[in-house]
Amino acid sequence: MILCIDSGNSRIKWALHADGAWRESVAVDHAETAKMADLPRRLPMPAHVMLANVAGEAAGAAIRQRWRPGCRRCARWNRRPRRAVS
Repeated sequence: MILCIDSGNSRIKWALHADGAWRESVAVDHAETAKMADLPRRLPMPAHVMLANVAGEAAGAAIRQRWRPGCRRCARWNRRPRRAVS
């Protein structure tokens, strides 16, 4: 299973891919990154978390903060996002 996070200029989108199909897809405004906090509680641990960010360093940092070391909500997953860089 792979959790893909796309931080665009206007919204943050994430989708879960497993068993050859997209299982969940969500889009929120950048101000709503807190909605990502629920993901580790309700989804199984993905093999990978991939992050693509074109919205700037502040947006990327806000997303990465959700998976910071010591984050109690994220301890169940123990996954840090891999960043796509171009």
